[in-house]
Amino acid sequence: MKFKLERVGSSLEAVFEKNALDAIRERLIFSKSSKNSREVVSLMYPLMINNLVTGAMNQAATFGLPKVSFDLIKEA
Repeated sequence: MKFKLERVGSSLEAVFEKNALDAIRERLIFSKSSKNSREVVSLMYPLMINNLVTGAMNQAATFGLPKVSFDLIKEA
């Protein structure tokens, strides 16, 4: 994301609040438990991240918010 934003003359700090990236991790990495094991499942694929971030950025623009926030990512 940093690379993409820098290519258009922006930065992570200009688009996302500090804790928004933590929300992305929370949305796309989770634990799956079964009787005998606990497995961590990661959906941190470029396409999944791009879709989540695009949706959150569109919502921020719709609501007139200056940056994408933790709460917005959780709801996107």
